[in-house]
Amino acid sequence: MIGITQGDVLPPNIPANLSTVKTRSNILISWDATGGDTAGYRIYRSINTNSWTNFTAYYTNIFSTTLTDENTGIGTNYYYFVTSYDSASPYLNESWWSSSVLGYVLELPIIIQTNYTNNQIVS
Repeated sequence: MIGITQGDVLPPNIPANLSTVKTRSNILISWDATGGDTAGYRIYRSINTNSWTNFTAYYTNIFSTTLTDENTGIGTNYYYFVTSYDSASPYLNESWWSSSVLGYVLELPIIIQTNYTNNQIVS
């Protein structure tokens, strides 16, 4: 009889507390570390819809718990979720998705500068 040893088949924990910080040029995404045998994270992104069928693995092999998405534009909603994975061999194990979170780039305010001289507008 041939003995078979089963390797690691359990994925790391699901990343929790996913959040975004919106700025005028990009979106900062952060989450809690999953610990254990986590080797890295994947960030999935969808544009303008929060439907799981529209998410793609946008950033892979992330080794920290923050990421700045610089490939963004004003007026677009970006939805994100994160998974963690381990380094099991021959196939790594990937966790289920975190809860999704919305991110968007803040619009720049219109600034009008007016100078007054002797009660008259001077531009």
